Amino acid sequence: DVCARVREISDMPILILTARTSESDMVRAFNVGADDFIKKPFNKSELEVRVRALLRRTIHRSNGSAFITYYRDPILDIDLCSGIVKLYGKIVKLSPREFSLLGYLVHVRGKVATYHELTQEVWGEYQSNGASVVALNICNLRRKLRDGQFGHQYIRTNWGRGYWFEPYPEEDNSAHGGVPKETQIDSE
Repeated sequence: DVCARVREISDMPILILTARTSESDMVRAFNVGADDFIKKPFNKSELEVRVRALLRRTIHRSNGSAFITYYRDPILDIDLCSGIVKLYGKIVKLSPREFSLLGYLVHVRGKVATYHELTQEVWGEYQSNGASVVALNICNLRRKLRDGQFGHQYIRTNWGRGYWFEPYPEEDNSAHGGVPKETQIDSE
């Protein structure tokens, strides 16, 4: 359960070290998002090598850039670590799938996330009706975020391909009652 929750909000590497040795436990771990699995008893050298390999792949996958943990602008706050989303300072209640979808779009901001990519990342497996499942969740997410009602649309559509997250433009900050330029994407 912890692995599945972490995977909803982050793509950090997850290695499971466990006394559970059945094949079904290992398969379940990978299905909920684990990157590697080691059964007890284990060899310390093997653990070190596997951790180094996961970290190497993580740096390669992110092209050396830091992981995004927070997005903030005058309208919207998204904390990818805590799972809290605020609209004008008020908490927006999102389902775990909606938050995972939003988190992934923020993580790959500026890039179109295809339907296939979104179903893999958010649902963890291929969905035969992936485009319609993603579209329904995007519709709910837009409604809850009141996307577009405050002069900026965050979730954009690339018809036939997927969606992308459009950060709030810095030059428009003055249009919201003199709010100072705070648009930022913090990373660790």
